[in-house]
Amino acid sequence: MKNYLFTFLDYDDVEPTNNISEQSLRKSVIFRKEQMDLEVIFLKIFTQTIEVLLILVKSKVKVFLILF
Repeated sequence: MKNYLFTFLDYDDVEPTNNISEQSLRKSVIFRKEQMDLEVIFLKIFTQTIEVLLILVKSKVKVFLILF
């Protein structure tokens, strides 16, 4: 592995960075990050809703859920 680390010094056509590889992965990484953000937001809303329902049930308030 170490033999290949400085290959770019011997060959002009080899780039010293892996920018091409990183750029090819960029769209998928951004997509995955956005999906994770959406999941976190959904889980927060879901958790808050459950907490409110539990508080209402514990306080013996009648809860009616209307689902559309």
